[in-house]
Amino acid sequence: MLGLMIVTLVLTAVSSSSSTPAPIDRFTGPVMHILGQYDGPPQPLPPLDPALVAEGAQLYAKYCAACHGINLEGQPDWKIRLPNGRLPTPPHDDSGHTWHHGDMYLYKVLFEGGNGLQTAEQTGMPGFVGIIDGREALAIISFIKSRWSLENQLYQWEMTQTGH
Repeated sequence: MLGLMIVTLVLTAVSSSSSTPAPIDRFTGPVMHILGQYDGPPQPLPPLDPALVAEGAQLYAKYCAACHGINLEGQPDWKIRLPNGRLPTPPHDDSGHTWHHGDMYLYKVLFEGGNGLQTAEQTGMPGFVGIIDGREALAIISFIKSRWSLENQLYQWEMTQTGH
């Protein structure tokens, strides 16, 4: 439900604004602002918009699959540091840890790169600000979420609502 509300709010904001796009803030621009407005009592897990998930699958294949794997599987032994000190690329499926993080964190990493603690240069995870927009980020994250178990989706939604 919230996912649909977010998409509706994003589309409404985009369609009601002038032809000049809203400025992108330090993290995710309009989507981050919308997500930041949700506080109060816990909300039920929002359904994922099938059209957004399909768009996200195409964008994931274009921007993410080369490193994170076409099936979101990441690189082998992703928890074991390489000789250069970096960790291999983590998976985005249920075997990884992406679902441990709330939406705001996922948008921050997607736009800024890095992992929240280390920079893009330290981790090898590039930032996509200026390459993708807020809707495309929402689509990619929706696609990734669509591949998680219901249990992991619920956990991730709790992390989103509590700001983790």
